[in-house]
Amino acid sequence: MRPVRSTIVDMSGSPTIPRQSPASPSPEVAAYIETCPESSRARLIMLREAIREEAPHATERIAYGTATWHDGGNIIHIGGYAQHVGLYPGSGAMVVFADEVQGFVTSKGAIQFPHDRELPLDLVRRLTRWRVDHIAATGGGRGKALVESVRDPGPIHFEAAPDASF
Repeated sequence: MRPVRSTIVDMSGSPTIPRQSPASPSPEVAAYIETCPESSRARLIMLREAIREEAPHATERIAYGTATWHDGGNIIHIGGYAQHVGLYPGSGAMVVFADEVQGFVTSKGAIQFPHDRELPLDLVRRLTRWRVDHIAATGGGRGKALVESVRDPGPIHFEAAPDASF
């Protein structure tokens, strides 16, 4: 769960919002990138930088054998391969951005960016920002919203007591 950001008034009387420090880069993610095929390393570094710009407080780690950013839930994953780099924003993002990922090889929750095409870093940033916002709105996890469970009591009937006078 994200901390609540409170408004603080500085010495000039202007409101300011305290910010958390950005998360540190993970040595594990750097090591992962170094183990990927050489043809994908520079592109993975570019993806990493774009993702970190949009999710600066996310923790970098290795999950599912890929570089992963996590903040209340897995935000996005990247992987490097001989012929492409993979971006794994999840199935919800793929539905929302379906028109923009046309022309790339995709699956339910993944996009392949071949090495012979320019990386669409603006799209990567928007996908990442969407995932950050989606996780914040749904409370993380696999897209399940945090909703208080309220049981419907059904219709309420009022009856006057027999000796009541109105």
